[in-house]
Amino acid sequence: MGLFSRSKTVDIFFVGADGSDIDRGIYTFSLDVANGQLKRRAFVKSLANPISMSSCGRFVNVTYRNNTGKESDGGIFQYAKMVDRLGLMAHVAYRGNTYDDILMESQGRYAYGVDYYHGMIVKMTIVHEKLKTITPMITLHSKSVDPIKQRQAHPSSITQANDGYVIVTDLGGDEILVYTINDDGDFIKDEQRSFKLEGGSGPRKLIFNKANTLAFLLNEISSTVEIYDYKDGYFTLKQRLETYSKTAYDGNNIPTDLLLNDQEDLLFVTNKGDNTIVAFSLEGEEASLADCLLVDDYPSAMALFEDHYLVVAMRNAGVVESFEIRHERSGILFETHSRVTLISPVCLCAGVSHVKVR
Repeated sequence: MGLFSRSKTVDIFFVGADGSDIDRGIYTFSLDVANGQLKRRAFVKSLANPISMSSCGRFVNVTYRNNTGKESDGGIFQYAKMVDRLGLMAHVAYRGNTYDDILMESQGRYAYGVDYYHGMIVKMTIVHEKLKTITPMITLHSKSVDPIKQRQAHPSSITQANDGYVIVTDLGGDEILVYTINDDGDFIKDEQRSFKLEGGSGPRKLIFNKANTLAFLLNEISSTVEIYDYKDGYFTLKQRLETYSKTAYDGNNIPTDLLLNDQEDLLFVTNKGDNTIVAFSLEGEEASLADCLLVDDYPSAMALFEDHYLVVAMRNAGVVESFEIRHERSGILFETHSRVTLISPVCLCAGVSHVKVR
């Protein structure tokens, strides 16, 4: 590059937008690592509405809502990450069902999905790195106290700990389900390690720290975060935190996403209703509120870049916005004043990092 080159280094990420027939699909964005500025770079139209995106190595798995009622619609699309777009690798569907979260297990032999609406856990074989036919594996039968969201089982997320245990959150049954995987790739429930939550919690998402010594659970119905000690498949509750101030906002709130920064000293939560991003400090013996930033309507998903920028998709507001993370006396989250309008952004995930562009 010459002396006057205007090249810059960016991180690529992808946003799923739940728009109309014209603008529904997957958008490619870049984030300038020097200042957090966002730029929309590409668009691939989809026939269905994206629900979730998850990154696994060089692949991105996107789940779609069934818009047509056909058995071949909905399901899971597997993409390969390229510099500025996603390349389709595979599409798997089962009776047109919709899936909320996907796990590719650590051995690379199988993938699993959770079907929120039908209370099912499904299995997929992986052949030459591609997802193959979906097979129903477990149908959950549970309910809890909430008359609307807990009339039946609703598996909402699935993850695998470093020790091999698979954990499924059941929002409808207020349960944390712990499984082992047998030689055939099927789940065996560990009754001793699985446990019930307080009625009306509504577990939505569970994440671990890198060492897998701590687990963080986001509860949708009670608007709480629970912090657990974790060892050998067992969870021991340490602390429960409210995700928003009930004195500052007395309406209906739903926490939508949960994220731990790379240094593992900050935990972020987005709230729909209260419309805030909350940062909890994890530096002391107990987690404590570090910052609370008011944002636009319905923050639905977020992603971390360079451990310095937080990108948030705000569905109802139709905005994707970046925020700078700084440890200052006045707060943690600061506006970069970079925001891009986009119809109904609902999910996002990271792509290729440190790309040189002009």
